[in-house]
Amino acid sequence: MINSVGFLPSAPLLVGDLAAGAASELDGLRAQCERVLGDVLTAAVDSVVLISSGRLTGWLPEDAKGSLRGFGVDVRAGLGVSTDGSREVLECGHVVGAWMLDRHGYRGRRHALVVADGAGVAAGELLGDVAGSCALLVMGDGSARLSVKAPGYFDPGAQAFDNEVRHALSSGDPRVLAKVDPGAARVQIASGYDGWQAVASAVIGEGRSTWRARCHYEAPYGVGYFAASWT
Repeated sequence: MINSVGFLPSAPLLVGDLAAGAASELDGLRAQCERVLGDVLTAAVDSVVLISSGRLTGWLPEDAKGSLRGFGVDVRAGLGVSTDGSREVLECGHVVGAWMLDRHGYRGRRHALVVADGAGVAAGELLGDVAGSCALLVMGDGSARLSVKAPGYFDPGAQAFDNEVRHALSSGDPRVLAKVDPGAARVQIASGYDGWQAVASAVIGEGRSTWRARCHYEAPYGVGYFAASWT
């Protein structure tokens, strides 16, 4: 059963050691991410499922780990308390999420689900395999085209797309989240889209309707970052 859902940015820059001189610019967003974790990691949660985009949809090994060395700093995090000797197969979003859990002090059981492009609904069906009460942490971002310095350069439809996502996350209604435009998500290079669809599919499948929602949004580098919780 899905007990709670957190929607978090997948940006490696949230890791302070990697952000270096720009670290303080994201302090507010880090604080909001901590607030989301505080919302969703309740005593009723038996495990956490980290959801992030990747090449092939499916579950990763329970001893999986990963590193952000490709972004300049060898920050490591994984699904187990210790990552020694485990397999380095986590996607970037999973690593950032696991790092956030470590920073928050969460030591419970973790799972990692990869959602491939266009496979949100299929991935949502896999969430029914998780036993007990779980919290979902969806790692992904909104538009990457909010400014001329953004990774995807500026697109005039970027802010409208992020506003649509912000409305959906603030509503706490999975049916609204399920209706986010997939074509616009691809144009805006929104890395969170398929993970959001997996959550919407899974929550609707459990017969859950509206949740109590909280949503924070900012776009400091031309990329839309959401820190939201459904409880």
